[in-house]
Formats: sequence, structure tokens, C-alpha cells
Amino acid sequence: MRITPTFVPLSLVGLVLGRDWSQLLLQRKLRSVDPNPLLVRQAAAPSSNTFNQITNHFPNDEFYGPPPINQTFLQHYLVNDTFYQPGGPIFLLDSGETSAQSRKAFLLTGIVLELAQATRGMGMILEHRYYGTSFPEPGLISSEGLSTDNLRWNTADQAIADNPNTGSDDFFLFCDAVTSTNSTFSDVDYQLSKYTGGAIWNNLGNYANYIKANIIPLCPAGVDLDSNECFGTHNATAWANPFDFSGNRAYLYQSCSEFGLWSQGAPAGRRTLLSRSIQTEYTEQTCRWSFPDGRFTKVPASPMLERWNKFGALELQVDRLAQVDGGIDPWQYACVHSPDGFKRSNTLLRPYYEIKQGGHHCFRDENGLLNISAEPDFIQAIHKYEIQFLNARQFVKSWLADFPEWLAGLS
Repeated sequence: MRITPTFVPLSLVGLVLGRDWSQLLLQRKLRSVDPNPLLVRQAAAPSSNTFNQITNHFPNDEFYGPPPINQTFLQHYLVNDTFYQPGGPIFLLDSGETSAQSRKAFLLTGIVLELAQATRGMGMILEHRYYGTSFPEPGLISSEGLSTDNLRWNTADQAIADNPNTGSDDFFLFCDAVTSTNSTFSDVDYQLSKYTGGAIWNNLGNYANYIKANIIPLCPAGVDLDSNECFGTHNATAWANPFDFSGNRAYLYQSCSEFGLWSQGAPAGRRTLLSRSIQTEYTEQTCRWSFPDGRFTKVPASPMLERWNKFGALELQVDRLAQVDGGIDPWQYACVHSPDGFKRSNTLLRPYYEIKQGGHHCFRDENGLLNISAEPDFIQAIHKYEIQFLNARQFVKSWLADFPEWLAGLS
């Protein structure tokens, strides 16, 4: 079935009201509309498909070196059309850092299913290039593995360009991206207590004291604490293996070349769970072991953050971009709800919301259960919020009402 392309991006990487009274306001909004917008979830198994995707969307950019041997590759995607009726929207979720199959639950019980069911739409998951089975240059990768040269088309620009090439009627794009928080250790202790019969995790900070008392004395005398001789657990041979198709190597390449996002100790003056001995030099060592210089490209000494931050970084905001983040997500400094970012208003054109008790993946708006009543209240609330926006002709439907006008502005 060929669908005439009309592309409407909606990325749920963060959504609104970053103040203490946001939940009260949300509940008040929910009571003002349909009190029970969540339908009984039921969907057939999604179908698995592939299509010919362009290997290099930017053939004139010298950054990517010589042209690929194969101009296209088979990109994998999943489709759930259980509720689709002609004229309904199509919701596309980019699988991000894993295979499409790993995101299948979003088509069965998660947000893609819920929105498709509420709007008589169709749900799709597009597999990110270099994950699952969607590999450019499959012949070279089969013989040489994911070498530095064979990974050179694994960039944010190429992945973003993959999406419009899918083709659709009305497309809503969901990016599975890192989210933010504004939590403290007490928040973490409280959340963990829900899984230990209500017992509070007191003195989590004593973890640092344990390291000082029991681990540091094991370090060889006279060596720096931030050296491999003291804390190093790296295996250079394992990192150098190019035949790791699990997704770990593809993600590491993106981190080394563009993203960064290293897990390290917080700067002085801020509470930290990781030791401040864990810093950039330590984490970037894996890049040098994993990706030696190729014939056509090489991984930079440090990630080229400007290639990612050019999209807006912490100031990212654009019309018809919904941003929904988790309030206790450990990736707090990577997205717009970062303490280093700025608070913004929740508007119809720019929804911005932080799920106060939401974490990363597990307690996010993307996930759901067949037994809706078993979901945490705050997850049910955000699902209702998103669907109510749709049913009340707000949010997505309101965006579509003036679609011809703003589409003309993009051309």
C-alpha cells in the first residue's frame, strides 16, 4: 500500500509545567474532559516489513568519504494497523538505540497503540540504522564487521533523514530519546522505597564512604585514583571486536563521534553518586580502543558535540514538538528539563511536561500494560493527558487543522 506523503513530526521527548503544582493542574484538566479516555487495550501482533532506504542522504558532503558500494539498504519496520481506518493518522516511533523488535511493546500496550486506538490510526516503529537488522553495506559488514569506516553513515543527520523517506499520510514522529529530571538523593530514596515494602533507603550517600574505606586502600601505592591501575576494569581486546551486532558498538560509535553523554562524576559543588575520579579521559579510552582510524574516516579525539547541539541543545523548542520527560530520569542533564536548562511554559503548540515520578523507560509515557488499572497513577495520568489532547481537538488534531498553512512555511 503506497501512501501519499504528508509529514507531521511530533516528538515526545519532553512535555510541560515544570513546577510543583503541575500535577494538580494536570488532574484538573483531566476532570474537565472525558473522565475515562483510556480504552481497553487490544491489538493484533504487528507485521514486520522492510523497504529500501538510502545509505547516504548527503552524497556531496565530504564528511562521509567515498560513496557506498550499495546506494540503498533494507531498513526494518513494524506496523500495527488493528485500529486503522482510511484518513486516520499514522504514528511513527523511531526505535532509537535498539532494534525495532525491542520496541514492539509500544505497539501492543504502549503509547503508540493508545494513540492509534484513540484516533483510528496506525502505529509504526522504524528501526534505527545500524541496529537490529538494518545495516548499510551488509556485504562489507558481514566480512569486516562494524569497522570505523563501515560505521561512518551512523550519524544523527543520516538517521533524521531516514524518517521522511518512510512515506505516510499524516505522520507523527516519536523519538525515543534521553529525558531529564530535577531529583535529589531523597527523591531516589523515596522511589526505591516503593520496591522494598515502604522501607526508606536511608544513607544512600554512605556508598561513597564505603568506596573510600574498602576500595581505595586496594589501589597500588603511589598511583592516581583516576588511573586504570586503581579502578580500571577495561578490556582493550574486547572493545576492539568489530563483530558486535548487539547494538552496543553502534551506540558507542555515536557516543564517540557526536553524542558524548558519558557517565561520570558530577562537578564539584553538586551531589554525585559516581566517583569524581570517573571523568571524560577514562570513559573516552574505550573510543580509542574500539575505533582505530579507518581509510576514509576517523573518530575525533572528543565527540563533535556541535553536530548534535546544532538542533537546539537545551534550548530546543519548536512549534508542534511535544517534550515529555521523567522527573527522576538519570539522564537529567542531556535534555530540556535539565537543571542547566530553562523552564518554559506549556502551550498548545509547544507542550512541555515533566512526569514528576517518571524514570527512564520503565516509568515513561511510552510504556503501558494490558491491565490499565495496574499502571502507576502518574503513568495513567500522562496517557490520559496525551489522548485527551487528541480527543479535544487540541494538541495533534489542532495542529492538523491548520496543516496546509504551516506545511507551506516548511517548503
